[in-house]
Amino acid sequence: MDSANFINKIKHMIGEKGLNIKKLDDETINILFENGFLNNVYDIFLLKKEEVYKIDSLTKEYVDELIESINKAKNCSLEKFIYACSIPKVTEKKAIAMAHTFLNFTDLVIDINNNNCDRLKRIDGISEEILESIKKNKVFLVNLFMYVNPISIDEKNANIKRYKFCITGVLNKDTSYYEEMIKEASCIVVDNVTQDVDYLVFGDLANAIKMMDAKKYNTRLISERQLVDILKDIKENNKMKN
Repeated sequence: MDSANFINKIKHMIGEKGLNIKKLDDETINILFENGFLNNVYDIFLLKKEEVYKIDSLTKEYVDELIESINKAKNCSLEKFIYACSIPKVTEKKAIAMAHTFLNFTDLVIDINNNNCDRLKRIDGISEEILESIKKNKVFLVNLFMYVNPISIDEKNANIKRYKFCITGVLNKDTSYYEEMIKEASCIVVDNVTQDVDYLVFGDLANAIKMMDAKKYNTRLISERQLVDILKDIKENNKMKN
C-alpha cells in the first residue's frame, strides 16, 4: 500500500463515522507518519506519550489530549467498528445493518468464516460483490479487534423492535437530518425497499422504482411530518420497555 492510500485508510478509520478520534487531524497524521510513528494503521494504538513528546511540532498538552482521545476510541459501538475497517462498498448504513443483525463481533466473524455467509446474505444491500469484499477484509477486522473493543448491542436493547426506513425524494430538510433522527430512535435506514422495510418516507420527485416496490411489498408510505410523529412514538415505547 502506497503512502497516500495508507494515510487515507487511517483517515477513514478514525473519522467521525468510524472511531471518531477527533484530536488526530490530517496534519498530525502526516507528522506522525513522517517521523516514523505510523508504519501500519494499528500503530495509532501503540503510541507512547514519552516518545511522541519528542516531536518538536507537537506540544505536550496536545500530545496528552491526543493519547486520551485514542484511548477513548478503543471502546466503540459495533457499527462504528465495522465502518472503521474501510471495507469497500460497506457504507455507514450497511455497517449499521450488519451491527444490528449480529449484535456482537464474534457472531459476525463466525458468519464470515461460514462459506455460505447465510446471515450476511440476508442483509438488505449486501450483494455478492460486497460479500466478497467483506471476506477479503476479514484479517483487518480481526487485527483491529486486538486493539479496539467493539461494544456488543446488549440483549435488553436487542429486544426493541428496530423498524426499517427508506427515504426517497426531496424533503424540506436534508435526508441526513432524518437519518440521524431514525438512528436516534434505534431504527435502521436502508437504501432500497425490500420485503422487510417498514416505512418509505417520500417527498417530491420520489424514486419511481422505490414507490413501486413499496406497493409490491405493502410498505407503508409516509410523509416527513408523519415520520417525526412515528419516531416520537417509537422512542416513547422504547423507554417503556427499558
